Amino acid sequence: MAWSILRLLPADCAQSGSIRFEGRELLGEDARALRSLRGNAVACVPQQPGLSLHPLIRVGTQVEDVLKSHGRFSTRSHEDALDLFRRLGLSEDCFRRYPHQLSGGQLQRAAIARALICRPRLLIADEPFAALDTVARRETIALFREIKAAFSLSLLLISHDPQAVSALASRVLVLREGRVAA
Repeated sequence: MAWSILRLLPADCAQSGSIRFEGRELLGEDARALRSLRGNAVACVPQQPGLSLHPLIRVGTQVEDVLKSHGRFSTRSHEDALDLFRRLGLSEDCFRRYPHQLSGGQLQRAAIARALICRPRLLIADEPFAALDTVARRETIALFREIKAAFSLSLLLISHDPQAVSALASRVLVLREGRVAA
């Protein structure tokens, strides 16, 4: 679902129906319009955040690179990225580390920082609790609550965890084999 919304499915994958975001029909958008939408208005936290981070580039640099790729890098970008890390409970030390030097919870927060750095209006979180222990899961649920409020964004949570969904969602849609079940 996340890849469909962001229009990142393979070209040979059939898509039909409608994907609307803020009144825009995304299935009809061209590649240029979609590039400006991704990361700016709609961002995604992947299921395995460690795999989404380049192993040879420091985590903070990867967050700043999102700003560069969207033409939003400025003299304040480094400080803005550090501030975001702090808001997400990450230290400046984490900012300078490589992905393999971070714990699972820290990787999750770094991936969230990458997604939030351009201040999107919709955050898609794909199974954000799947690989976390009980403590990290509870902290991540609390973090998503804080993020929703602090950044005034909508959260599309894709999860098999009914407790997490009920803790975060104002509306729930259950899919079974790609169809609405409840």
